[in-house]
Amino acid sequence: PTWNDIEFYTTFQALFLNSESALHITWINTEYPDWTVVPMCDIQLQLLIEYVDRTFKRNQDNNILEIGASGYSEYDKFYQANGNFSFVQTCNHWVNKGLKAAKVKTSIWSPFDRGVLYQAKKNTAESYTQLIR
Repeated sequence: PTWNDIEFYTTFQALFLNSESALHITWINTEYPDWTVVPMCDIQLQLLIEYVDRTFKRNQDNNILEIGASGYSEYDKFYQANGNFSFVQTCNHWVNKGLKAAKVKTSIWSPFDRGVLYQAKKNTAESYTQLIR
């Protein structure tokens, strides 16, 4: 979607009223050259997976809750998520917290992708394995 697709009230509510959150999952089987790789050991990857898993809101049978016929294509879906969304708690902040949970060096707070990517590009595989020890 573009900014033209978003209505004012929806944007205002999402940014300033501490809205419920959703988890947008896209299935991708291609690696793109402009992506930033975040090297992790197996323990860190498991910690990140657990962080993402805790984000999903679940029903009484422990099943994740899909949001209707959501998604922009056949390769993505939206799911109900724990937590709230606002201009303080953005998707980039969520990613930053996930990397922190995985013991990856991150920004203190990152409402924009710049802080997340800056730290990811600064670190090497060696520094990640040192953090987990």
